[in-house]
Amino acid sequence: FQNPLKKGRVPKCDYEPNRTVTHASNPVYQEFRVWRDVLNIKIYDPERNEVEIPFELRQKWFERCNTGTNLTKASCCRDLGFKRSTQFSWFSGKMIAGNPINKMFLGIGTSLEPHPIPASFRYTLWQELFSATDDDRLAKLLQNKYGFTDHQISELLDFDFSKLGHSGFSMKAIRKLMPEMVAGTKLKDAIMQVYGKVDFKNVALRNVVLEQHYFSYKALVEQLCKDFEINEIWFEIDPLLKAGNKQRKAMAQQRRRDEKFAKENEQLSSYNLLKLKLWNESEGVSPYEPDYVIPLEELYSDKYNIDHIVPKSLLFERGYSNQVLSPVKLNEKKNRLTGLEFARVSGIEEEYRALVETMPENKQRFLLMNNEEIPADWISRRQNSDYNTKCFATIRNGQNMPNKLISRYTRQWIEPGYPEDDARHYLCKAWTLANLDQNTIEYFDHLKEESVGKDSVGLYALEPVCERIDFENAPLARPKIKFAKKTAHGYVPRFGLHGETVFGKRVFKRRDAKGKIITDVFYKVRQPVDQLTAPMVRKIMDKAIREKIEARIAEYGSHEKGIESLIDEPVLHNGKSIKRVSVMQSAEKIFPLHSTDGSGKTSKSAKYNRKIDFVFSDKNRMLKISIGENGKVKKETVTLLEWINALNSGEKIERGTFWLQENDIVELRGKRYYVVGASETLMLRDIYTLSATNTYRVKVDDYKEMKKLKVNQYGDWQNSADNNEV
Repeated sequence: FQNPLKKGRVPKCDYEPNRTVTHASNPVYQEFRVWRDVLNIKIYDPERNEVEIPFELRQKWFERCNTGTNLTKASCCRDLGFKRSTQFSWFSGKMIAGNPINKMFLGIGTSLEPHPIPASFRYTLWQELFSATDDDRLAKLLQNKYGFTDHQISELLDFDFSKLGHSGFSMKAIRKLMPEMVAGTKLKDAIMQVYGKVDFKNVALRNVVLEQHYFSYKALVEQLCKDFEINEIWFEIDPLLKAGNKQRKAMAQQRRRDEKFAKENEQLSSYNLLKLKLWNESEGVSPYEPDYVIPLEELYSDKYNIDHIVPKSLLFERGYSNQVLSPVKLNEKKNRLTGLEFARVSGIEEEYRALVETMPENKQRFLLMNNEEIPADWISRRQNSDYNTKCFATIRNGQNMPNKLISRYTRQWIEPGYPEDDARHYLCKAWTLANLDQNTIEYFDHLKEESVGKDSVGLYALEPVCERIDFENAPLARPKIKFAKKTAHGYVPRFGLHGETVFGKRVFKRRDAKGKIITDVFYKVRQPVDQLTAPMVRKIMDKAIREKIEARIAEYGSHEKGIESLIDEPVLHNGKSIKRVSVMQSAEKIFPLHSTDGSGKTSKSAKYNRKIDFVFSDKNRMLKISIGENGKVKKETVTLLEWINALNSGEKIERGTFWLQENDIVELRGKRYYVVGASETLMLRDIYTLSATNTYRVKVDDYKEMKKLKVNQYGDWQNSADNNEV
């Protein structure tokens, strides 16, 4: 005999802190879980375009899955009219498991009336089964209270509820979130609407890049709030980060079309290029003159210009969708009328509307807008309109400043500007952001009222309130790579040097073009499929496996989509799914560090023996530079362990000696640079450039003039203690 095991501690709900989470076998939670998974389904057609799934079809899938039937990719594709499910990416997994509780109850409920079993009955019966501790007593209760047969009782007693574990939600949270989800709202949006919180754990199709930005931003805000008294936070979120996969794909396609169009017409100015683009879009016809086709030779003359359909004095929308070609004489007559009102006044409304039907949908919105239909929240609705922006706004009640405003006033207030591959470009935008606030947004929301008695130029003539900073020489710094930390036992590696399993080395000999024998040394590393980069795929050691993985990537058109499909549907080799592969890593990038006794201890006490560790890349090396009295430069690459031992031994830095690590900042002949890699062929990159190709190779004489600098995150510069100038 054995006493009943003590029940484990039930965790608390993340959203209702005073409530414990419900068990995953709870019928209410199972319905909640099915809704979550069904709403997260995404399916792509053979051209890799996302298929629009009607909510009515998702409801049908929910009903099917809720009865206990597993929802497979193939069945969903059939419902959408596709035959071969292998051509699609479905990021919710191979299948969505059916509701196991309903499946069990419906399987034994044929003798019960009414059928199927009502939800209230299922919940009551589940409570009886889940709370029971004695099978004999439970069997008598099921027979006397519910009238179940011996076979039905046996089926119920055999079901193991414990294997389902606990959910992450309390019943109170589920009851608050369920109505939103039944209406078609995804779980992540429902949590944001009900609780104002960001949830990454329970949502499929996670945006990993967004998560990284989110947590970096959160850590930065928390650090700043420790050092400064901050009353409000404004931020800008990159349009690419806000956009979903489908929108990013459309943006990339449009950018490629624009680049191709500009290259084909490189002799034109940017203004004439825009004219030509609008001319092609409307087939040479202005909506204000619908019965006349503009000859191409007249297009670039001063007879035609570009008009804002809804005047910029009534609406802050200066983008392409609010622009059309217009004869100059008609543009002057139009003044502050919208395009539709001007067509009505000119007596050409019927012809105007017929032409509008041939225009893109995003432009039709402006072409058919009356004065009274101009929205009074055009800018503010962009503040927190999408889920990604709402995530950032949850941190200390931050507010997003729309990109349109920042870009507009960055160009106006800061001249000359900087290109996008210059870090000062983003510093300028940050300074512009500091000069805008909620009053600015409200002002442009009600631009129509503000424009009474003012001209367009005066409407936009805002002035910055902050003093202009020295953008040309502004201090900028990147985060340092910190691979050592100080403990009670001295300096030790900051983290695991290499997380993967590293096996023995492989030696390969080959002849080069001159016939000389070259020895290549590699290490065998086991890598999960989801961590494979494009270069790693080419170095997979098993040729048959490599060919299968390369074929899958080629089938899906890109490395990222191919790897996603390999996670969803692994390739088979010898009847087994491939989830990890052996990859060759060059010995130049992996080298062993023996940190055992006598070969480099990592603490003051010799009792802390370690096995062999492995280190990737030059990021974990230091470059030791010594300049002798005769001016001779000596360079030496030092491993991580040698550097840590030097710190532990208290080794003094000799005069004329300094150490360089990747992302260190140095000054050379009045200019500041980042150290690209700590190798003996030292490369530097200008501190302001974001382009990986703009590098400078250090010459021997440069070391004599080089100074190592330190800068904190607030931009305070100082000479380094191990600088040859100190």
